[in-house]
Amino acid sequence: MNIHLYTLIPRRLSSAVMYRLARVKTRFLKNAIIRAYTKITGANTDFAAEKDPYAYATLNDFFTRALAAGARPIDADNAAIVSPVDGRCAHYGAVQDGMTLQAKGLPYSVEALLGSREWADAFAGGSTATLYLAPDDYHRIHMPCDGRLLAMRFCPGDKHSVSLSLLDRIPGIFSGNERAVCLFETPFGKMALVMVGALNVSSIETVWQGELHDRGSRNLYDYGTEDRRFAKGAEIGRFNLGSTVILFFEKDVLGWKRDVLERAAKIRMGEAIAETL
Repeated sequence: MNIHLYTLIPRRLSSAVMYRLARVKTRFLKNAIIRAYTKITGANTDFAAEKDPYAYATLNDFFTRALAAGARPIDADNAAIVSPVDGRCAHYGAVQDGMTLQAKGLPYSVEALLGSREWADAFAGGSTATLYLAPDDYHRIHMPCDGRLLAMRFCPGDKHSVSLSLLDRIPGIFSGNERAVCLFETPFGKMALVMVGALNVSSIETVWQGELHDRGSRNLYDYGTEDRRFAKGAEIGRFNLGSTVILFFEKDVLGWKRDVLERAAKIRMGEAIAETL
């Protein structure tokens, strides 16, 4: 993507327009929108339960199409951490001095991303992986392992594109974009799963809170006294038009599967991307 042309895009306006277009229900117009979207992006229904793209009520319904039975088997190995999404790995590695990499040579603050020094401290010396979803990917988000939801922080922000071609050109994309930071307790310590919004991502949604909106001083959701447990592979959210998921684990918990994260082919949701130590 040409960075100079990209800077001319009115990001908020573009995302607001996409929000409305993605929810048009008038049949002939909705079908025309879906037809154009599939032609431009190459999106199809190969993995979906509903194979007819025009059977979906809106473009957003098509975009968040549910999986067909057996389309994404979940690795059952107790030691396996599975990919929460379909996509490609933009970066994986260690958290060092409270920083990790957005792209090669471009660090950013974990505290700034998570919106909390306390949460960031939990992952000091830990490990992280960034998974990018393309417009044609499956866009629901699932648990990488068993976990209990402790809290969620919604962070309003910009709507920069998180295209892989821009990650080494625009500093602070992830920590500046709109995002939902979910903190879980797992059998091997805390895990943070960050859903990062982007250009034309009209909203982020979770199964426990629905579509997220800026609530000002009430953007921190505390679930510590509740028993909200999710099994590995359980659906926990979705992007209503695409983006990125970033995972954080505590120190000395797991080892990443380099052969999976570094390959050219896409990673599939449910596929093992790490093993616990």
